[in-house]
Amino acid sequence: MSDIRDIGVRRLDTVTRVSRTRSGEPDPVQAVVIKAIEEATAALAPALRARLSADRPS
Repeated sequence: MSDIRDIGVRRLDTVTRVSRTRSGEPDPVQAVVIKAIEEATAALAPALRARLSADRPS
C-alpha cells in the first residue's frame, strides 16, 4: 500500500516467458515492450518517492 494521498493504488503482477523466433532468438517485439515498461517504471519511481516524502508529517 502507498501512503501517497490522492493516488489510487493498484498492484499488477505479471508472469511471462520469453518468446522465441524460429531461429531461437528472443522475440524483439517482446523485448521492446519489456524495456519500455522498465523505463517507465524507473522514471516514475523518483517522483513517487519524493511525493511520499513530502506528504509525510514531520
